[in-house]
Amino acid sequence: PSAPLDLDLDPSDPRRIAITTTEGLFVSSDQGRSWRQRDMLSTETHLAWAPDGRLYRGDASGTVQMSEDGGESWRRAGNAGGPATTATVDADGRLYVALPEAVIARSGDGGRSFEEVARLEAG
Repeated sequence: PSAPLDLDLDPSDPRRIAITTTEGLFVSSDQGRSWRQRDMLSTETHLAWAPDGRLYRGDASGTVQMSEDGGESWRRAGNAGGPATTATVDADGRLYVALPEAVIARSGDGGRSFEEVARLEAG
């Protein structure tokens, strides 16, 4: 694959790495020695791997998708309300995304709905 735009590690298996590139989404199960393309991407996409093995991705349209099989298949979960600039999942499985307008939003239901938890103010 080409240079990574985003990456995340599977917290339950440190050998598994997911990356997004201009060519698509790739997953490695051997710490990056080999890669398998899982999907083509048409927009910048950010990844977040949950402790329970779920892999989330958020794209420029705000769409959030979820995979329960390491990126083999995806289902639409919901919409974050804007394009995610980064994403992460906490130890309790809550998905967080940073959005334009300096907003941090959280989902406690697998990406189906989001609530604003912080809005950063320029100081």
